[in-house]
Formats: sequence, C-alpha cells, structure tokens
Amino acid sequence: MTPLENLLEKLSGARKAGNGWSARCPAHDDRRASLSVSAGTDGKALLKCHAGCKTSEVPSAVGLKPADLFSAKAGPAPTRNGKPETTGRVFATANEAVTALERQHGTRSALWTYHNVVGDPLGVVVR
Repeated sequence: MTPLENLLEKLSGARKAGNGWSARCPAHDDRRASLSVSAGTDGKALLKCHAGCKTSEVPSAVGLKPADLFSAKAGPAPTRNGKPETTGRVFATANEAVTALERQHGTRSALWTYHNVVGDPLGVVVR
C-alpha cells in the first residue's frame, strides 16, 4: 500500500478533488474539508491543512507517524552529487583503460597525465 493510500484509508469522507483529494482535517475540529491530499512524484503523500495545522499533526491524529507519509526507499542510495553511480569497468592501469577507449572510440588525438607534488601520476585525460 502506498503512503497516500494508507493515509486516505484513515481519513473519513475523503473525496477526489482535481489531482488529489479533499477531506476534513483530523487534527482539529473541522466543519468542512480543509485538508488537501495528493501524491508526490516520488511516492510521498503530500498534505496541507488550509486551516493552519502543522503537517506533522495530521498523521499523528490518525495514528500514523510523519515518516509514514514517505515510501520506503528502493534501490541504492543516491550519490553525493545526485547522479547515479556508474557501473563502468575497472582497469589495473591507465594504459589498459586508454587501450580500451581507443578500441571503442578510435585513436586518441591527445593525452595528458596529471601528477601530484612528488611526481606520482594521479589521473589521465584522453582526447
């Protein structure tokens, strides 16, 4: 069950409204539907009480935790820069990597080797 379905199951009288749902807010004595609920693109249950209740008060009022508004993460954790982790080949030496690149893309036109302060190679840029 998704976080949205889980929340909607606990809200009495929730009705479809536009791209989401409208319901009476369980966190206060609500005479009309002041709670908007919808699904986020990443599986979250998004909610807003237009009467001013805090977001954390709504799930608590129906026996849920705020964490229940989020889906369990599937797959690997994101990397620091947000880009997916590469699953490229690993080479023992830079020469092996350059040879593999040349087989795939053709002969290189230039190669630059970067060194640390004591002269040990740190990396290679191939064009």
